[in-house]
Amino acid sequence: MKMYIYCDFPSELVGNFKKKISLGNKEGGISAWSVDKDGDFTHESKQISNRIFLRATVREKTSQSAAALIFETRQYLDVTEVDKAFARKEIMGNILATFIDHFSDQFTSAAYYK
Repeated sequence: MKMYIYCDFPSELVGNFKKKISLGNKEGGISAWSVDKDGDFTHESKQISNRIFLRATVREKTSQSAAALIFETRQYLDVTEVDKAFARKEIMGNILATFIDHFSDQFTSAAYYK
């Protein structure tokens, strides 16, 4: 499952997301998300934090495709199918809500694909 965040500068957008995460609870920060050493993103809610994470990919504009920041779900092992379905729904909703709340002036549209 993937969420495409269409924007002109996807590298800058993912960098801005990481900066806000690093601020945590400080003004302008985002404390609901974490990023690991591999650059993968986890939502900190107890319901999904150990079930799923997002891997970000930057796609620059080409003659055949628009620039986008792409988030793809990855599940942790030993998670039931019911938990996987719930976690995918929750994390995709949370990433979209976060980008609307914090970065709405930095992207034009978003799309979700199974």
